[in-house]
Amino acid sequence: MDDLKQHILVYSGSLVSIHKLRHDLEEAGINVYVKDSAKTASVTGFVDFSSAKLFILESEIEKATPVVARFKERFKL
Repeated sequence: MDDLKQHILVYSGSLVSIHKLRHDLEEAGINVYVKDSAKTASVTGFVDFSSAKLFILESEIEKATPVVARFKERFKL
């Protein structure tokens, strides 16, 4: 994966919503990076299943903006 400094946070929320948005973005040809805090936290014994973050490359923000807007509108976020 590319250096995270080139990635920007697009959305944070539940894993269910992250997976749906990931699907929408990948269908539009946009590569995504998901940071799942539940996997990270399970190592330490503290798990928060409600928190994940979805990142995209900064260079794809224009392409991703309408996809994210439709997602948020559809789910009233």
